[in-house]
Amino acid sequence: MKVSWKVYTDQRFSDQDKAVQAALQAAEKAVTKAEVAADKRFDAVNEFRGQLADQASRLMSRAEYLSNQKALEDKISDLTDRINRNEGRGTGLSQGWGIFVALATIAILLVTLIVRVK
Repeated sequence: MKVSWKVYTDQRFSDQDKAVQAALQAAEKAVTKAEVAADKRFDAVNEFRGQLADQASRLMSRAEYLSNQKALEDKISDLTDRINRNEGRGTGLSQGWGIFVALATIAILLVTLIVRVK
């Protein structure tokens, strides 16, 4: 049985057309799946960006930290000065009492000597 050239070429074009249509449908499905996957990735990336933005909004800025640090350093310096003044005052009082006792002892000694000499 002999097949005519026209029937043969029509059959080949028909088969090629079906193959191209099948390939296009497969490509379309692949593109759709890739788009869905990309959308999911972008959603995950956007969620991560949102988390970073939330974290950044809750963290203290460098300027705020430096300001608070300076205030704490000033308070510590003031407290150190107060403690030093109080310790100095206590030392002064102790020395004052020592001098007072020494002068009182000398005065009593002098009074005793004057009384004995007379």
